[in-house]
Amino acid sequence: STSKNPLFSSASSDNDTPDFSNVGFLILAGGTGSRMKANMPKQFLTLRSSPVLHYSLDLFLEKLPAHCAEMGVSPPAMVVLVMDPKYQPEYQPIVDKYEGKLAFANPGKERQGSVE
Repeated sequence: STSKNPLFSSASSDNDTPDFSNVGFLILAGGTGSRMKANMPKQFLTLRSSPVLHYSLDLFLEKLPAHCAEMGVSPPAMVVLVMDPKYQPEYQPIVDKYEGKLAFANPGKERQGSVE
């Protein structure tokens, strides 16, 4: 039941969208693609004309905040893009566009190190 989940504690029966004002999201885009044996990390591979990563960025920075606004609840406080520093310059304009809502973090050696 969502009533036991603190994210949903302020949600009414008409609105199951939680208030995200105390919530941040991590987008783990620090992988190298080594298991896939691709020539680039999978988050940068194109899917339907856009890099896979762009779908996650759009969801957390555009679609979810728009939905929250419609529902009258706060959007996520912060999205952290965990990304290898060598790719960060390419994404800096996006971080700049969402100043205060999107920030970089460097990845750990393994996925677990990226979320700690």
